[in-house]
Amino acid sequence: MADQWYVGRNGQKAGPYSTEQLKRMAAAGQLVPTDLLWKQGLETWVPLEKVKGLIPAAAGGTLPPLDLESQGAAPAGAFDFRAAPAARPDGPAEWNPYQASSTSDLTSGGGQGIVYAEFMPRVAASLLDGIFIGLIGTVCQLGVIAFFGVVSGGDGAMLAIGNLLGVFLNVAIQLLYFVGYETSAKQGTWGKQILGIKVTNMEGGRLTTGQAIGRFFAKFITGLTCSIGYLLPLFTDRKQTLHDLICGCLALKK
Repeated sequence: MADQWYVGRNGQKAGPYSTEQLKRMAAAGQLVPTDLLWKQGLETWVPLEKVKGLIPAAAGGTLPPLDLESQGAAPAGAFDFRAAPAARPDGPAEWNPYQASSTSDLTSGGGQGIVYAEFMPRVAASLLDGIFIGLIGTVCQLGVIAFFGVVSGGDGAMLAIGNLLGVFLNVAIQLLYFVGYETSAKQGTWGKQILGIKVTNMEGGRLTTGQAIGRFFAKFITGLTCSIGYLLPLFTDRKQTLHDLICGCLALKK
């Protein structure tokens, strides 16, 4: 079977197309660099400009070129751009390929579907992370306080300074933990790895350091809502918490 590719643009999917069809469409100007492509075997959708063999790859891209010669099949059912072409976007495509109506739509035809992480596994992952990082942070915080207490001979002012530094150290450890793991190849903390969850950007890729830091501190905003922001996955289409919405993140099932 020839390669079967899907094209995504402005909230619509088109295809499947063979490699040769895509090449002809690109040559005819029916595709733009910001169109998204997917076929079986790809973990996520990628911009057309990153695919070797269609158009020259843009400079400074973060994704390596993909080889069009590998085989694969795409899910069935799509809107045909050739029958009703969509307007070309001037900037990056705003369409989110993970915005599917159901899991069956995503996985039909043998394709690898994108499945949002459910609420309870996310809760369990958060509890595990709380145990892991809570123990580490608390031990370090108490160690700092004890050190200042011994050095100062029990001086109240020094103990207060030690306690403040201990709190900062605890927060710093948590920040490094969440940012380090969520931007790593694992795309998730220990708790999320155990529950089979990964954190991604809206395109399914790794979070940048800035996004991960923003997501960490946005959790404080979620907490200020009396934790209602943590319940939003029960009501939002993409099962996002408030801090996911603020920072443009998704929690997906691996």
